[in-house]
Amino acid sequence: MNIQEAFSIIEENGMNLEFLPNEFKDDQNLVLYAINSMEKMALFSRENLPCPLQFASDRLRNDYEIVSRAIEICGGDALMYASENLKDDADLVKIAVKQNPTSLKFSSERVRAHKPTVLFTIKLRGRGCYGPLALEFASHALQQDPEIIAAASHS
Repeated sequence: MNIQEAFSIIEENGMNLEFLPNEFKDDQNLVLYAINSMEKMALFSRENLPCPLQFASDRLRNDYEIVSRAIEICGGDALMYASENLKDDADLVKIAVKQNPTSLKFSSERVRAHKPTVLFTIKLRGRGCYGPLALEFASHALQQDPEIIAAASHS
């Protein structure tokens, strides 16, 4: 199989990345193409949208551009497929929680204990999850923090 054949397979459905040889799962252009191909499906709903990022190589799961694009197209839950390093990036986590506040659960323990990120998440409104529900994904220490509790109760 060559790269043109791989692109043709992905063009049919970005999730076909799963069935390609590993060498193609490490090709940045092909993986971005697979992620971007999901945009048509995202027009209808980002909820429970599958994400080709889950089949990308470890190297590309640690690529900020790839992961942020996956979050943009597939929704915040794409964070679950990111590298541990990127799950520890508070700015990337904020991008994910803007899409879906429950994505906080996929972030690192350090981010779930980062008060500004948790407050940011709790204060999101109109996204199906905010306030007390977002509090569930914060660190235990922040779940006991008076400022966090007050913010959650006013959301």
